[in-house]
Amino acid sequence: MLQVAPLASNPSARSFLEIWINRYRLDALPPLKTCSAEDLITAISRAGRQRTAAKVAKKLRASSEFAAIQTNDLFAYIPNVVNLEESQRIARFVEKIYAKVIDLYQNQTISPAWMALVNTVNQATNVLELWEKAGALTLLSIEEMAREVEPLLLALQEQHLDCKDRRTIGFMSTQFHFSTEVLLSSLAPIEQLLLKPYLRFIEEQVCFPWQRICTVSSQYPVSSPVLAAVKAMLQKSTDIERSTYRTMQARFPEHRSRRGSLNRAEVAASSARDINMFQAYIALCVLEDSLSSVESELLPLCMMVFPSIQVEWDLVDAGVTAIANTLPTVLAPSLAALIKPYAEGVQSLFASARNHPLFVEISRQTV
Repeated sequence: MLQVAPLASNPSARSFLEIWINRYRLDALPPLKTCSAEDLITAISRAGRQRTAAKVAKKLRASSEFAAIQTNDLFAYIPNVVNLEESQRIARFVEKIYAKVIDLYQNQTISPAWMALVNTVNQATNVLELWEKAGALTLLSIEEMAREVEPLLLALQEQHLDCKDRRTIGFMSTQFHFSTEVLLSSLAPIEQLLLKPYLRFIEEQVCFPWQRICTVSSQYPVSSPVLAAVKAMLQKSTDIERSTYRTMQARFPEHRSRRGSLNRAEVAASSARDINMFQAYIALCVLEDSLSSVESELLPLCMMVFPSIQVEWDLVDAGVTAIANTLPTVLAPSLAALIKPYAEGVQSLFASARNHPLFVEISRQTV
């Protein structure tokens, strides 16, 4: 559940904000090997971003409607998760949110350092060389994005709360995922590269507690060992995510949800998002010194969504266990020891979920 959490500005919070920002760096994405630096510069210019925004604007209504159809198909075997009226209302809100994001994309100011770098580029420079010179190239402003989209996301959440079946939160997050896929597919590769961080940000804002992590971190001194441990974990999140997914693939080679097998690119992408979401919630638990956010938010969400799309709970449970088991392999022992009790607490909550009344009811309905 999205909760309002104003971003603090003290050094502790800023250090976590930097980690959050780094999730959307262009050099964190797969490079376009056939793209020239000149192509990138043209696309990243104000005129280039306006052309991209115009393309996307033409596709917004169609993409949200098509994504709604895909999402309905995914959940179709469960009667009345959402009705037609609710589906259309959610689609209109998703469309508004993407329209806001596109507006931000075309109007955000490119840093003077980046523009100065552009003047040094020649036709022989490739994208990788340009990124190396630029360091961390980040287009979006996290604080502005969070501030601008928060009212729309909260309004969308209200639509979910008004629906009769609480599994609509899975419907909504899935629709964002499908909408992103549809919008990106209509763009040239270089445009996809530039816009993807913005769309990824929106997907993650729906279900990641990053804003709250930054806020609660402000209550700790910069020298806190707890802060050091959580920062180290989040900085290694990609390594943890990949190791966890490999473990899931190895243990469940025959698993097949309604979206397909674990070897499908689409399933791998959504699984990576979910594994990173689990890590973010573990980080929040450590900072809050409590498992309540997992117990009241993450676990119910997983119990409502995963059985609904035929993801076996054994797979979910194995994923959470793999995260906990990976931490000591990527973190210094002293840091891993500070996170271990919370990771094991989350592991225990998921392991015992099969006896939860909500899980029993959802499982009964999806048989």
